[in-house]
Amino acid sequence: MQTESIENISLEAKNTDNLVWDEKYYCNADESINLNCLEKTYKTLSYDTIGLEAVCEIPDDERITEIDGEPCYNYRTNPTNVPEASICIFPQEMTFGYLANQNLWSVNGTKVIDDKLCYHISGTAEEDYGSKFNVSTFELMVDVNTGVLIQYIGYDDNGEISDYIYTENISFENKADKVETFSNNELTSYEEYQKN
Repeated sequence: MQTESIENISLEAKNTDNLVWDEKYYCNADESINLNCLEKTYKTLSYDTIGLEAVCEIPDDERITEIDGEPCYNYRTNPTNVPEASICIFPQEMTFGYLANQNLWSVNGTKVIDDKLCYHISGTAEEDYGSKFNVSTFELMVDVNTGVLIQYIGYDDNGEISDYIYTENISFENKADKVETFSNNELTSYEEYQKN
């Protein structure tokens, strides 16, 4: 069973001396645990594992269609079994949101980030999608070999960063580091936490 661990943290918080994690997420193939470190609560969510055989191939020309003049986005089943990680590992929503209109973005060559060769994509956000995040323009760094989103920066009308994702220390296959795991037996270290 493969296990992944994700911890949310802002760049500003990362540079403080007294760092407090807001939340910690632990996911494995059939369960996720969300620890709220500020409220001292946790909740578990069980779900069915999705195997690769359940992922239907959707031809590229059928991914975005129209119904009554409105765009309809056809998502593939997410085979990662790690909902929070799908933002960078399987970034379908962001791809539809920023890259559906091919006239608004371009590939500006490649750049190496964290020892990974990435496509550097920049563009202008569609109003309806960009306004959700206060983003007018954006940059994406996408791993050439895997399609994983390594870095995303969204800029507001003034050119200031208003939204971002930085993926750090991601490894694939045999080079992957062991990830932090969580089991119910470890809840003893979180004795003061209450279950939601």
